[in-house]
Amino acid sequence: MLLATHPEVASLGELHLLPHLLDDPDARCQCGAALRACPLWGPIVAAHPDRAPIDTLSWFRESKDAGRVVRWHWIPGLITGRATRRTRARARSYRVITLEAARRAGARCGASVVVDASKDPYRLHLLRAGGVEVLVVHLVRDPRGFVASTVGGSAASREQAGTRPRAWRVARVAARWSVQQMLFERASARAEPPLLVRYEDLATDPEGQLERLARLVGIDPAGFDPSAFRATPGHALGGNPMRHRSEPIALDERWRSELDRRHARLVWWICAPMARRYGYQRRGSQPRPR
Repeated sequence: MLLATHPEVASLGELHLLPHLLDDPDARCQCGAALRACPLWGPIVAAHPDRAPIDTLSWFRESKDAGRVVRWHWIPGLITGRATRRTRARARSYRVITLEAARRAGARCGASVVVDASKDPYRLHLLRAGGVEVLVVHLVRDPRGFVASTVGGSAASREQAGTRPRAWRVARVAARWSVQQMLFERASARAEPPLLVRYEDLATDPEGQLERLARLVGIDPAGFDPSAFRATPGHALGGNPMRHRSEPIALDERWRSELDRRHARLVWWICAPMARRYGYQRRGSQPRPR
């Protein structure tokens, strides 16, 4: 959403959700239209009545809200960066809908840069295996914040309702964070290094981080308007429901009070090796500068 405030940038949102959204009669594009009636997505869906290219996007997403982190069949190629003949064949069909959506979005919005906010290392691996040129932004958040957001609810409300998360679930979500970061790093290892952006830096200094992003893609940073990021029209898919709110950008670190201290220590013990790589600390109000 922030990137799409620039007149030269169009956002696809989470493109890998398209097959699942098409199966949801209540799903809407960011513009408010049903997907088949949307001026961007309608022609794409109509061009593929058998949905074969579109449904390839669901390879790495079992449902709209869930996908497996560890996919053993894909991990060897992702780690080595070597695509097998079978992978390259699948990548050719996988790239069809991605490039078609990117071209249509760029043409419709008059944009030179198209953003896909899909968060999946396997998707990145397959796009690169298919010869799609991708510049990557690696957005990370303190693992304790990620775990608190995933587990959900305040500590007080969970205690009152008797739904305090068990340590095993906290540990599982923490391990998921670490594995995702490791896989993403491997998927990015044999190409132009990704631009690491920490959520905490983006929330406290959006102008500074957007300037870094502008240098990455070669556009004028003055075109960004962080104050209008919730009101910018577009055709992005998916996204957090909070995008419909009106509040300005602000750092959310409620995890510091909402995450049980024992669970916070457990998360840090599991995630520390990766978290330290990104400048996070066990104690302290802000991550170390990079």
